Amino acid sequence: MQVSIQSKTFQVIISPKRFTKDRVVLGLNTITIFQAEDSKKHIKTIFTDWLKEYARKIISERTKELSRVHGFEYKKISIREQSTRWGSCSSEKNLNFNWKLILAPPLVLDYVIIHELSHTIEMNHSRAFWKVVENVMPNYNEYRNWLKTNGNLLKID
Repeated sequence: MQVSIQSKTFQVIISPKRFTKDRVVLGLNTITIFQAEDSKKHIKTIFTDWLKEYARKIISERTKELSRVHGFEYKKISIREQSTRWGSCSSEKNLNFNWKLILAPPLVLDYVIIHELSHTIEMNHSRAFWKVVENVMPNYNEYRNWLKTNGNLLKID
């Protein structure tokens, strides 16, 4: 099986070796999944759990960087598996992101982050909101359309 993470393709390898704990190892071009001897988890669950944690790291770092560069302020980030949303922003400026965004190209992830950060200024989808998004990412529509067209492909089979 192969998986694309941030536009980089990895070969997913299920190792026959067993350890005391489930683990996933990220290599240059491979992701190796090790299942513990007494594991009750399915391989797909082990991999998905790892992807969620990896997404938390990447999305948190990228959000911090984009907010610093563009002068946004937010309180905290949560990574979830939302069935109908890629992200959201609460009135308290808490940001939520779907972990599956890690499977999207980097600029698509940036678009969703910028979209949610823009809600820290405009809590709606008014013209003023879209102007904030456009000021940061003038070609945002390209990535918005990519997500509309390809978002259903962001999954692990």
